Amino acid sequence: MSIFVYPLTISSAASGLIFLWLFNSQIGIDVILGKLHLPQPNWLAGQNMFYSIILILLWMYSGIAMLFYLASFMNIDKSIIEAAYIDGASYFKIFWKILVPNSMTSFIISTTMLFLFAFRVFTIPYLVAGGFLNYYSETLLTYEYDLFYSSYFAQSAAVSIIVFIIAAAVVIPYALLGIKRWVYGQ
Repeated sequence: MSIFVYPLTISSAASGLIFLWLFNSQIGIDVILGKLHLPQPNWLAGQNMFYSIILILLWMYSGIAMLFYLASFMNIDKSIIEAAYIDGASYFKIFWKILVPNSMTSFIISTTMLFLFAFRVFTIPYLVAGGFLNYYSETLLTYEYDLFYSSYFAQSAAVSIIVFIIAAAVVIPYALLGIKRWVYGQ
């Protein structure tokens, strides 16, 4: 296993456990909602589990996307922004006409990385579902695990090949576009 897999798996497990505590009906958010006389949804049952998993994943991966964009915005030449401001451009126009077009490389990198992160989600649904998987917490990787665990090895291998093909179909065009921009400066 790669050295880069361990930190992501550990952070996924830690995030899953933290949100399991937050979504616990006896000690979590429901206690605060009950004291405020607000409805207390069962966060980890039925369709609510799907929305809870989405919330956890947004919380986990939005920070890395913001770091990519912040690094890209900090890399833009300040004289261009100052010249636009002196010429009378509003902050909105500076953002849409200067910052966004000059940060397309970070958009390509963050989109590719976030797609791969979201595509290989296994730990969060497995932890949130309590070890068993149900319809609302199933992803392609949990489905592959379920097939493998049930001794359907050929179907599990077929699903893993499908996962690989979809990931390659997304990553290869972005990688070629990135290489083209890097080599030719376009």
